[in-house]
Amino acid sequence: MNATRVRVEETDLKDIQPGSELHKRAVIAFEQDKKGAPYVDYALARLHKDGELEFDDDAAVSLIDEDDEDSDGAYVSAWVWIPAADLRIEGYLEPREDS
Repeated sequence: MNATRVRVEETDLKDIQPGSELHKRAVIAFEQDKKGAPYVDYALARLHKDGELEFDDDAAVSLIDEDDEDSDGAYVSAWVWIPAADLRIEGYLEPREDS
């Protein structure tokens, strides 16, 4: 299944037919964004390292709500920098012609 992710603002809900499947999905998505926002804020404040591990302000969040309170949390999408030189050393990339 191919999925396309579209960024929609909450104000766009007025243009979606209330009660439609799209409207229901949008309302759920906005609620999940609100619940995920603290996780993005935490990631930006505490985990973000320029050039190593970076998070977008609107990073995708996958909330995990378990029965056990200690197992609650979320996965937050991030950008990880991988230098091409490391891949060459490990044999994942061919050496550069100009080297």
